[in-house]
Amino acid sequence: MSNSRAADRRSREIVRKELQTNLLLEAGAGSGKTQMLAERMAAGVAEGVYEIEHMAAVTFTRKAASELRDMIVTAWRESAKPVPAWHEPAPVPRSTAPHAGY
Repeated sequence: MSNSRAADRRSREIVRKELQTNLLLEAGAGSGKTQMLAERMAAGVAEGVYEIEHMAAVTFTRKAASELRDMIVTAWRESAKPVPAWHEPAPVPRSTAPHAGY
């Protein structure tokens, strides 16, 4: 196994297992960052480290939000834990949209 593959494997394990550590992920498009975020969120809820009511994820498009939600639900199902009730993402209120750069 090459050093870069070993480093990638170790990085992915850190994202999945070190749930109380803040992380910054930098990687190219299509490298699996969103999937890792979904797996981390699902693992944190399943292990009781995160409370679903206190979690938020921000994406740039509705399509990305839908994909992330689907990935999280799939990860929960694969963990054999009950899937928590899902709350729809909150829309940006129109009154704040100009200040948010929309």
